[in-house]
Amino acid sequence: MAHQTQMNTINGVSPFLDPDSLQIKNLAATLNTVSKAKSYTVLVTDSGTVFDTTGATSAVTFTLPTVTDADGCFYMFVNTVDQNMVITSSPADKMVYDNDAAADSLTASTANHKIGAAIIVVSDGANWLAWCAGNGSAAFTAAT
Repeated sequence: MAHQTQMNTINGVSPFLDPDSLQIKNLAATLNTVSKAKSYTVLVTDSGTVFDTTGATSAVTFTLPTVTDADGCFYMFVNTVDQNMVITSSPADKMVYDNDAAADSLTASTANHKIGAAIIVVSDGANWLAWCAGNGSAAFTAAT
């Protein structure tokens, strides 16, 4: 006989753990959004955050946490201003992107394609797996 493990009510909905499938049911997630106008070292505890560059007047570099410490963590970065945005791997050579299995960083710097450039990164414990969030011709350049 299956039993439901009840959790606290969230916005009037009661999520529960289905003991047969071990899946959490009836749970909707929201992402935290944070604007950074200056360079920032991303924390493991920031996992699930959408960072943007609103207010930046110069290039913004986001340095990722050490990939082995961030297994399962994910982040999204969106450039909202006409400045370069850089995502840097920690340690070097641990980012996988666009036919490069050992990138150090990814930079949105192409003229007329900076605003709206967006990228998602996920740690698998060994590498940062990165892909553009399909937004037209915005591009990132990998540095190795």
